[in-house]
Amino acid sequence: VGGVTQSLFFTPFSATLLAIRIGTLIGTRRAYERGGLGYWLSPFADLLAWIVVVRGTMFPSRQWRGRTY
Repeated sequence: VGGVTQSLFFTPFSATLLAIRIGTLIGTRRAYERGGLGYWLSPFADLLAWIVVVRGTMFPSRQWRGRTY
């Protein structure tokens, strides 16, 4: 509206989810002895897990323990 296009990825819903994820990260930081770089970069693992789930849904594996289905 008003010539401003809304981004496909950054919506109020995604901003809320991001705020919840960062809040959870901040809230749990004292539960770990060392809140190193890996701890603070852990939200990127969420994205990788999402990609793996979507890939598995779109292209399911037809093989398990050497058997083809």
